[in-house]
Amino acid sequence: IPSSSPHDFDIISIEDATAPQSSATYEYDARDFTFDGDYGFLLDARGLTILHISDYVTLSKVSSLSLPNIAENIKIDYPYAYITNHDGFFIVDISIPDQPVQESMIYQPLYGEISFKGELVAVSDGILHFIDVSDKENPCILKHNYGEIKSRKAIFSRQYLFVADGGLSIYRVH
Repeated sequence: IPSSSPHDFDIISIEDATAPQSSATYEYDARDFTFDGDYGFLLDARGLTILHISDYVTLSKVSSLSLPNIAENIKIDYPYAYITNHDGFFIVDISIPDQPVQESMIYQPLYGEISFKGELVAVSDGILHFIDVSDKENPCILKHNYGEIKSRKAIFSRQYLFVADGGLSIYRVH
């Protein structure tokens, strides 16, 4: 179902999978969106918008947090949101949804897909970057022994990291 405009965020009901219907449209230039509990986390040209989702039709804005440049990707590991854009990597404390706080930022373009396992975050933006987030106020990009791992997407599963790199590579993570 096409959205009402290229900058709208549509909620599509698939209650009848043979006839999906738009159940709500919101005017956001959505880049990425994810859920955690009763909240939705939307990235748009302005930054992070936190929405309360009561019934997946009625969304109410709880708060927003401006970020430099256009945020591209978000993953939630409550109480933190990991966000990437062309300016860097952000850690945002979302423990109080109506008062999100930017904890830290790494000033390096990291605008790719995000995956995490515990205190290790992987960002895939053509090259795979590993970030130690054990200290939320001072995350650091780790050096690794694999050289430059080309990647389109990386996903942690148990003690493995699966990397789409033109094929599929699997790395054991300790």
